[in-house]
Amino acid sequence: MHVCCASSQDNSQVSERSSATRFRMLMPVQVDARWQIVEDSEKRLRLRRVMRTKNFTKALELFQRVGQVAEAEGHHPDLHLEGWNNVSIELWTHARNGLSENDFIVAAKFDDIDLADLLSKRQPEL
Repeated sequence: MHVCCASSQDNSQVSERSSATRFRMLMPVQVDARWQIVEDSEKRLRLRRVMRTKNFTKALELFQRVGQVAEAEGHHPDLHLEGWNNVSIELWTHARNGLSENDFIVAAKFDDIDLADLLSKRQPEL
């Protein structure tokens, strides 16, 4: 089982998109292909996944489930609810100002959460 390590440990930042793609392939954990490596407005890399829930309350429940895992790991994502049922999760290591191994570990743990009862059958295109 992989666990997040404290930001002060050797956990290098991924700073270029090509490096991020290589980094992703070399990770000890594999994350769902729906996680995308994106840049924010300040050119920092993040892992992002977008999902569509059945309704507004299911979106809030999704936040609760993700939040429980995030709290247990001590690694907290940015959670966004757009419209009434479009959820996005963004992971990045604040102390590193970009992606680190911890982000991929937590993404894999989020992938293990059973969300079938919350998600719409029609999911956003990648």
